This record gives sequence, C-alpha cells and structure tokens, in this order.
Amino acid sequence: MSEYSKMTFDECQKMWANHPDLLTAKKAMEILGIKKTKLYSLINRGFPATKIGKEYMILKKCLIEYFVSRINSNIEAVNDNIRTAGTNIENMECERAPPV
Repeated sequence: MSEYSKMTFDECQKMWANHPDLLTAKKAMEILGIKKTKLYSLINRGFPATKIGKEYMILKKCLIEYFVSRINSNIEAVNDNIRTAGTNIENMECERAPPV
C-alpha cells in the first residue's frame, strides 16, 4: 500500500489563489466547509481573526496555515494506519473459516 503525501503551504495557496487575502467569516466557512459555530469555536480558542464592525475578518494566510496543519495531521494518521495494516497483513496467517 502506498502512503499519501502531505500538502504544502504553497500548494494550498495555489488552490485558493482566486480568494482575496482578507476573508470574511462567511467566506472562510465556505472555503473550509464548516458551520458558523465551528468557526466561532476556533476563534474563541485563539484562531487569529479580527473583528471589524460586526464582522470577523481572517487573513487567507492564517486559514491556509490552519488547513495545511489539519490536513497533514489527518494524512499522518492515515499513513500510520496504512503502515500498521501493512504490518498486520504481512503477519497474518491463513486459517480455515469455521463451518457455518
């Protein structure tokens, strides 16, 4: 089984090149595919955002750093599972299934 490669900041920046450098909370939610409660939870836990009037604004750079960090963390977990599964498969022995 082959492992998945991690995403770089530059790759993500190219993916999101058509978005402005300063994002509204609504646009950030749309890009990440998350709901308002999740975004506000992230902000309350220290995600960098600035409130301008009634609207939170987020630098695209910060959103990319967060996304790349999360996706790479998930990829590493998947790769660990692949490595573990590969080891388990190599060590498996053939056993006759019990009669039904």
